[in-house]
Amino acid sequence: MTPLFFVGATLGSAAAVVLHLPLSILAALGFVGVFAGVGAVPIACTVMACELFGYSIGGYALIACGVSWLVAGRKGLYTE
Repeated sequence: MTPLFFVGATLGSAAAVVLHLPLSILAALGFVGVFAGVGAVPIACTVMACELFGYSIGGYALIACGVSWLVAGRKGLYTE
């Protein structure tokens, strides 16, 4: 699970540089977004983002986690 967090935060950081958006916000969204897609748990990851990074990021986290879940499909990495 920890490598997923690292990959997500790195992806968010790289996207922040390309999109010229705040690095810390996109790293946080990548952190929870990748895990939401892989684990097929978008609501839990949205709550985790609010707990870790503050409730002001909740709306953005909900969008990022929802999109990640839709792209990844409903079957997650942990099927059983």
